Amino acid sequence: MIGTPGELEALKIRLEAQAKQEEENLKNFKVLQQYKKVETEANELTARIHELVNQSIIDKQTLQHYEASLNEEADVKPEAVVKMFEEAGAVLKDSVVKRLDDVLAFHKQVVLNRKEFLSSEIERIKRNIAQREEGIASLTENRAELLKILSKHGALEEFVSSRTTTKNGLRNRGTEDKD
Repeated sequence: MIGTPGELEALKIRLEAQAKQEEENLKNFKVLQQYKKVETEANELTARIHELVNQSIIDKQTLQHYEASLNEEADVKPEAVVKMFEEAGAVLKDSVVKRLDDVLAFHKQVVLNRKEFLSSEIERIKRNIAQREEGIASLTENRAELLKILSKHGALEEFVSSRTTTKNGLRNRGTEDKD
């Protein structure tokens, strides 16, 4: 399939132009020297963001549970207990009633302490969630910058691919010259 000298000359000129274009592409190709390092850092930021989001989800579930517990806490009324015993036909002695009052006072204090604990835990969890959301926003911005760098400069793999294409084009041109 050897063509005429004119056809071969036209092919040679076309291949040389293509090779020059590929060489120019390689010269202008921006390869970020630390591409893999930046890529690894972006992946680490993504993992950290996921970790923070998961922690916030857990905290939000705990927060809902605590808020529900705080709202559901019911005080025991001494009259209701005395009435229950009376309806059962039991007669309570004064010492039992006094003891019942002591138990109710103790219960009231336990409920108060629990409410105070839940309130302080709710505030602590809300602060943690807010701080975490700020951290997530900051990490997301940092990751976006890294992804811009990776997008702008291109991958080393693209450079190698272009270089291989150019070598193949030059090799083909050399083969054509021999014909």
